[in-house]
Amino acid sequence: MLSQRIAKNYAAKLWKISPEDAENRLQLDLSEYSSRLNQLLDSPLNTIEITRNLRKAKDHLKYARRGLEGKMKISEKRQIQVTTGTTDLMLRNMNIITEQYTDLLNSREHL
Repeated sequence: MLSQRIAKNYAAKLWKISPEDAENRLQLDLSEYSSRLNQLLDSPLNTIEITRNLRKAKDHLKYARRGLEGKMKISEKRQIQVTTGTTDLMLRNMNIITEQYTDLLNSREHL
């Protein structure tokens, strides 16, 4: 859900709906997402597939940050499409990772 909060706060900032608050929340959400992602990447429980998907999530975050920080040379309309599309990919990928961890833990319960 952090990816969706990132997109929401980005849109609020872009559309000047509480821009200072939106910027602060956006930065907090980005920091938390990055921190949690690094914690997951450091887990000794990770399988090759989980690690691959976590790295993909990190790449999505890096790409999204370019849009969130205005570093893309595209129109505002396209920028929000790219950013929200990327945060949707982040959400879908994290759902896959959650399922992978669930499968991993369920398989360990049967040992």
